[in-house]
Amino acid sequence: MYRTEGAINRTLPPGQGPRLLTELDQHDWYVLAFEYLQGRHPDLSPHSPDLPLVLDAVANLHATLTPCPYPDAPEFTDHPVVAQAADHHQVMKGDTLLHCDIRADNLLITDSGVHFVDWALAHRGAPWLDTALIVPQLILAGHTPEEAEKHAAQIPAYHHAPEKAITSFASSITTYWRQNAEQGAPGLRQYRARALEAGRSWEAYRRG
Repeated sequence: MYRTEGAINRTLPPGQGPRLLTELDQHDWYVLAFEYLQGRHPDLSPHSPDLPLVLDAVANLHATLTPCPYPDAPEFTDHPVVAQAADHHQVMKGDTLLHCDIRADNLLITDSGVHFVDWALAHRGAPWLDTALIVPQLILAGHTPEEAEKHAAQIPAYHHAPEKAITSFASSITTYWRQNAEQGAPGLRQYRARALEAGRSWEAYRRG
């Protein structure tokens, strides 16, 4: 994963994340050194002034990462979170490099804008998928599913995505969290339990 993160960061346009300064790969150690950015994680809760900044940054991110600059990025249709949404895989295909883990602790707001960190899980696919992954994060931050959807719809790629595909995605990622809720370290299990509840509420809203 760290080698993948290093390879991806070498292809990112300037300004999308901290600049990769150097790499060390020897004696069973792999080390990445990034520039230090003076910043803070955004507040994604309702009425936060950070929300428009983050949404604009995501839309701009996908514009600059299409076509995909990292040729070895795996296809998003191979990602386990959409295993249950195979009927909609065709509209998930695309040539955008997706971060696939956009959440508050992987974002930094600095004087120069919003920066994306931790690219180890990146895939290639349709740009609306990154925004679909953000919706549960907004629910976790205190938004209702309806509010989260309204914010997500401000990103053009999500606004124009097929409704049935988004609903299928919501169901599939909820199934993924349910299947993996008891795996991983304690902190990860706690997060997945919360994410599962967010996924259930999002799925119920979309199917209601």
